[in-house]
Amino acid sequence: MKDYYDVWLLMRQFNFNGASLAGAIARTFKNRKTELPKALPFFAAEIYSEQSDKNKIWQAFLEKNARRTPQKLREAAAAIESFLRPVVQTIIAGTDFKSDWKAPGPWNNAGQGAFS
Repeated sequence: MKDYYDVWLLMRQFNFNGASLAGAIARTFKNRKTELPKALPFFAAEIYSEQSDKNKIWQAFLEKNARRTPQKLREAAAAIESFLRPVVQTIIAGTDFKSDWKAPGPWNNAGQGAFS
């Protein structure tokens, strides 16, 4: 659960250069010999179920660690997907990602974003 929280927090608090992030994600998946997700949802279906054990674990994590996050794991996962989706799509397409992320989002076209 901490990984979901960490990514959610990073995207809410920090700016990202899209090209740099795309390169880092591509290298990470290549080094791990893991395929990038080609379709939505990126995460297992149980992440989106109110009744799943994952949602209960998320609630327990929030009680101990983080009160200012989405109360539902599916909300955090959906936000993370909207952050990662355009990056992953360009990696899969073999094109350059030319947008910047100005926290808390959304992506901006290059030249208009946080890094122009």
